[in-house]
Amino acid sequence: MRFPFRIRIERQVAVHLYVELGFQHGRLTDLVQLLAESGVTITGLNPDRSLYHVGMPERSTEVTFLATSPRHKDRVLGKLAAKGFTFRELAGRVL
Repeated sequence: MRFPFRIRIERQVAVHLYVELGFQHGRLTDLVQLLAESGVTITGLNPDRSLYHVGMPERSTEVTFLATSPRHKDRVLGKLAAKGFTFRELAGRVL
């Protein structure tokens, strides 16, 4: 029996990044907005707010998200680099 559609199974990829925000106001918002527009599921966000008491914005953040496939992950990381974010991958695994 032939099915009229194809089933393509791709596994989700969990990505954990350390992202430099450079003490710029609104940069954390830009990061979250870019990730949301890219279609990933953000599962963790841990901004460094150690200098909030002196009125400074975040210096960096750790963000964890789920991409739908390894190709999707690569596209998202490419968009981050194109928008000028400096980041390094702390961990990544296929679920």
